[in-house]
Order: sequence, then structure tokens, then C-alpha cells
Amino acid sequence: MRKMFALMLFACVPAMAADVAVSVAIGEPGFYGRIDIGTFPQPRVIIATPVVIQAVPVGTVRAPLYLRVPPGHEKKWAKHCAEYNACGTPVYFIDDGWYNTVYAPAYKAKHGRPDHAGKGHGGGNSKGNGKAKG
Repeated sequence: MRKMFALMLFACVPAMAADVAVSVAIGEPGFYGRIDIGTFPQPRVIIATPVVIQAVPVGTVRAPLYLRVPPGHEKKWAKHCAEYNACGTPVYFIDDGWYNTVYAPAYKAKHGRPDHAGKGHGGGNSKGNGKAKG
């Protein structure tokens, strides 16, 4: 019985070892998630008015989030907002052209990040909360 358990355990190890996560940092092309506008000029957005999926409680004021999302997520935001922890928050979707030509180069220059794609070690994400998704 112990032998069988040990064999089953070892059979699972290679499968677990092959499950490798990739992390993409802010400023890299594959990053999706929250963008801190800070001192940057007003970004170009995909939709002119903020999108809110769940009603905000009366008397609650939430500042809008600026998010970069994969193509199509903004169209089906009700399906994807929970992945970004943003269902009850007004959201502006960042235009990819603005992200790639204005934000990413300035972010890399400010934070000393070399221009490299897909080799980040930070909390970048394809879905917002600091996780990457391939």
C-alpha cells in the first residue's frame, strides 16, 4: 500500500513541475491590469465614460480605475470585472496605443527598466491583480 502511494506521488511530481507561471511587469507589452496615471497626461481611453457593473452603495464615492485589458474584455466587462477586483468601481479602459507609445516608455525610463518584452519578474498581469496570464 505504501509503495503504491509513493508511486502515485512521484507520478504527480513531473506534472506539477511543468506548471510554470510567467510574470510580466508594468511597462511591458503583455501587462494587463491597473495603470497608475499619476503625473502622466490624461490617457486615451477606449470608452469615453467609465463603466460600472455593480451599483455603488449610496453615499459611497469610488475613484475611477484606469485598466489595460486584453482585447474584448471591455466588451464583456461583466464577465471579467471580478478578475480585476473592479466590478463596483468606475473603470476607464486604456487605449493600447497610448500604453505602448506614452506610458510604457515613460514608466521604463522612470523606473530604470530596460526595454525587454516578456521577461519581467514583477507583479504584472494579464488580469489585473498582479498576476500574469498566458
